[in-house]
Amino acid sequence: MKTLQILFVCFLLSLTLSAQDKWYVTVTTPAQMTIDGYDGLFAKIGAAGLSNCFSEYHAAGPGMAGGFIGFTTFSSRAQLDARLSTLKPFLGNVQPMPYEVYNLIAGKNAGLRTDKTIIAYFDVKGMTEAQYEQILDGLKKAGQIDNPARLYHVAFKTPEGLKVIDVWSDAEAFQAAGQTLVPIIMSTGLTPPQPLIYGAHVIRIPTQTDRNVDVVLTDYAAYGRGDIATILASMTDNCNWSHVGNPAIIPFAGTFIGKAEVGRFFENAGKSVQVTQFEPGNLHASEWEVSCPVMISGTVRSTGKAFTSSIQQTITFDSSGKISKWNTTGDVSGLESAFK
Repeated sequence: MKTLQILFVCFLLSLTLSAQDKWYVTVTTPAQMTIDGYDGLFAKIGAAGLSNCFSEYHAAGPGMAGGFIGFTTFSSRAQLDARLSTLKPFLGNVQPMPYEVYNLIAGKNAGLRTDKTIIAYFDVKGMTEAQYEQILDGLKKAGQIDNPARLYHVAFKTPEGLKVIDVWSDAEAFQAAGQTLVPIIMSTGLTPPQPLIYGAHVIRIPTQTDRNVDVVLTDYAAYGRGDIATILASMTDNCNWSHVGNPAIIPFAGTFIGKAEVGRFFENAGKSVQVTQFEPGNLHASEWEVSCPVMISGTVRSTGKAFTSSIQQTITFDSSGKISKWNTTGDVSGLESAFK
């Protein structure tokens, strides 16, 4: 991931980090996409450690009558913007259209997928919020609102009215549910649409590993805009922060325990060096740890000398998803020379 990409994420997050309770969904229907093309795209995204970062649910697959669909839900506008910015180098000309979510129902088996799982896209022309609520009420009365075969449901606002995407365990269950749904839709005065049906090639739900990546990317973005408070908030109270180098030469080298000490690390670093390049490479993550190579360049303020360091950062998480250890190792000989 290049420096400008990181800075772009920093800029967007600085605009959108205020608390929001609105969910969003992006929907793409690329006509030329194939399963091989999709798998190739996500292989590249996965190699960068970004498969499920900044998202809540993703499903994609080919249409029964041609075409392809992919949709992803997000718990906030900040999460949506961070995801789109992070994936911008991979998406090329694909521009996912974001919509505000009106309602979302995640079934108990939301992440379950078999070769029979389908995605149904309902383009109900002119459906209003009142009509949608009437349909939901009808499904509740019919005992179908929690149908276990419906794995996921999202209704979202568009200029033409509400639209709906469902993920079903199989076509048979979907058709059986239609016997109840169609009369309910008709009772609202709407014409039941013919849904577009897609095979669910993949369903992706973030794991704890993905959440750890989110934290690291968010902290990198916070560092880019000088927001140290966000970094400290992601840590345990007794976080162990260490930076390679001789403390007698590099003022911010050594080990710092606890948020106050980590704050002192950033204060020392800010006073002693001016960073002009901070370029993370591909992330490698597990349930408890994220590692990332970083190329960092800048100038030592006291000497005016430039430096470049190739470092490796290893970030360890506890069971609550907080950072318990942040260890920076690597070659800082250039940095030490710049201080002399």
